[in-house]
Formats: sequence, structure tokens, C-alpha cells
Amino acid sequence: MENKAKTQQEIEREMLEVNEQFAEFLHTKGIQAKYRLVIENIKKGAKAAPANTAAQIAKVQAETQAAVARANAMGKPAPAVTEVSAATLENEFNAFLKSKGLDGKYTVSVTEE
Repeated sequence: MENKAKTQQEIEREMLEVNEQFAEFLHTKGIQAKYRLVIENIKKGAKAAPANTAAQIAKVQAETQAAVARANAMGKPAPAVTEVSAATLENEFNAFLKSKGLDGKYTVSVTEE
């Protein structure tokens, strides 16, 4: 037996032959058979839709839970903004300037109005 690779032209020719045979088959069955085939496919899709939707929802929920678990593993979320006094703000800003080496050049004074 000789194994040979089919060329693109041979594949296209075979596809055209199959298409012609299928078109002929459908033509002999008539238009009613075509409609019946389409309707049956729609019914099958409608029956499978709830299961497919449920599977997609379950997948998204699992991905969401995994993302939440990864986020929790990385650390806790930042605390909510709380009231900050003028003295605390002044101290933190001056500490920031000191960390940047600008404490000798600049100082901040915060007053509350």
C-alpha cells in the first residue's frame, strides 16, 4: 500500500463532491425535511442551553472564589480612611520629608481650621 499526502486541490475536490452529494440528498428530501432538520437542531440547542448556562455560571463562580482566595493570600485590604488629626498629618509629612533627605530644607506645619 502506498501512503501519500493529499494535496490541497484533492482535498478541495473531495469537499466539493461531498457538498454536492449532500445538496442532492437534501433536494430529494424536499424543503420540508430541511425545515425539520433546522427545527430539530434548534430544539437540541434549547434543551442544552440551561445546562450550558449552569456550567458557565459554576465556572465563573469557581474562578471568582479562586481570585478572592489569591487576593486574601496576598494580604489584607487597606484599612478604611479614618479621621486624621492635624498633628498626626504634620508628623507623617515631616517624616516623609526626612526620609527623602529634605528635612533640613523644608518643614511642614499643619493647622486645623
